[in-house]
Amino acid sequence: MNKSLTNFLFDFVGEKVISVLGLFYLLEGEKDIDDPQELQINFSSGRSLKIYCSPDGASICCESGYIVARNLGDFGEEIVEDVSYMTPWENLVGDQIIDVCVAKSSIEKASIGIRLGFGKENVSVLNLGDDLYVFEDVPETIVRDQGLEFDCSV
Repeated sequence: MNKSLTNFLFDFVGEKVISVLGLFYLLEGEKDIDDPQELQINFSSGRSLKIYCSPDGASICCESGYIVARNLGDFGEEIVEDVSYMTPWENLVGDQIIDVCVAKSSIEKASIGIRLGFGKENVSVLNLGDDLYVFEDVPETIVRDQGLEFDCSV
């Protein structure tokens, strides 16, 4: 298990979410709003948690920081949008993180996601094939197919 990721995320327990931003790919005016390239969760303390796919295509990366729009020339662009009003974030803005877990895949042999607990609700962010997917409840088929196990210990 990636204890350094767990320890890093544990430092965000108690933080109150004030907004969530997503980085989305845009080509010829068409935006892929369902699958963000990166996420940025902003907290009332002024800190930000940046979540993105690792270059290895399977792992998840988390760090303190900000997402940045990019012009990709002929290949389109990546734009930053506020997703605080979208499910599941709309119900979590203003809430505090009370626990964190790392999602480990026995198939990928990697930490492919995180789960943030807000009491009654959770949100999971998973790297599934070099794309981020956000779930309130991870579908059982994904849990089974990925051999997912959530480690909430520090």
